[in-house]
Amino acid sequence: MPRPFEKLPPGASAYLYSVAAAGNGLTESKAATGLGIPLDQFKKILRDHPPSKRLWDSAMTVEREALFQRMFEASAAGDLKATQFLLASRHGVTEKTEASQAPVNISLRLPGSFPLEQWEKVLHQPHMDSPPRQLEEIPE
Repeated sequence: MPRPFEKLPPGASAYLYSVAAAGNGLTESKAATGLGIPLDQFKKILRDHPPSKRLWDSAMTVEREALFQRMFEASAAGDLKATQFLLASRHGVTEKTEASQAPVNISLRLPGSFPLEQWEKVLHQPHMDSPPRQLEEIPE
């Protein structure tokens, strides 16, 4: 039985960066297979060997930037879905309301009908913010 890997093999950096730059979905299983490492050992390397973890994170950043570039190009070409994705992922703009926001509830309470005499009293009372108004006669 071969000895288990303790860190990524030589050439891992070039391989990971080339796959990441292509933007075709850099996954742990794809990387492990491409490097000739069993998946469980690859995951253990990432967990236990900080330089390998930094390399993996860096490759994932390269892939993310390649994907964002593709989305930007699609958006610039008029793809509305790509534009929505970029706005949501880069700027937090979305059409949905956040779950943390309380729903808005507006209630309008209108008075029942008043006799004409009551309306005249209300309209002739002095208001602080507006001059008194005269009730207009409505032709019948």
